[in-house]
Amino acid sequence: MSFLKKESDSPSASNLLSRVQTKVGATPEPAYKDSDCQVLLEAVATPIGTNKYERDGHKRQLNTITALKEEAPTLLSSSNAVIVKEEQGTRMYKQKTQFQSKVSIESLMEVLEKENLVLRASFSRPGFNSQNTSFMISHTNLKNLLTAESNEHGLKTVKLHVAGEEDNSKQFGYMNFIVQPDKSGEHVAYSLDYHLPAAADDKLFSEH
Repeated sequence: MSFLKKESDSPSASNLLSRVQTKVGATPEPAYKDSDCQVLLEAVATPIGTNKYERDGHKRQLNTITALKEEAPTLLSSSNAVIVKEEQGTRMYKQKTQFQSKVSIESLMEVLEKENLVLRASFSRPGFNSQNTSFMISHTNLKNLLTAESNEHGLKTVKLHVAGEEDNSKQFGYMNFIVQPDKSGEHVAYSLDYHLPAAADDKLFSEH
């Protein structure tokens, strides 16, 4: 049984690093460089209290998650390299190559709502003692994203904060989940980008 709707043609490959250009006569911007960090998108069960735990329901969620990984391996089970630059005390990580998944975000949103699942967007730092940072994307976040205005490139963005609290951005930054329209008029995933104060980022890396 297939949960997800897919476009017949995948989005064309795009190296996001190649999109960074400097205008003639303008002050050159800091260049992006490769990073050892990665971003990862996963489907997980919506966090609940132990008093609401149901074994059968949880088992069904696990089966659905396994099916989603099989149907959308490049979206929901693969780590993605990022590039980075620093500007005015802010460290900006950008997914190096856009998602190549053909999965419709609209169909994914329906599955998340029906099965009480969410997406976990994680930023992974290298080093045994380093701390990773994770953000939750609910079906409500996706609904708001799909109705948001597009930018000049046709992309739509939702800004995510740890625990959904904007004040946490001072310590953990924020992540942008970006989608683009497909040929059917629906949307597919484009990238995960992560911004945070450089001083806060340094504290989350291992010293060993």
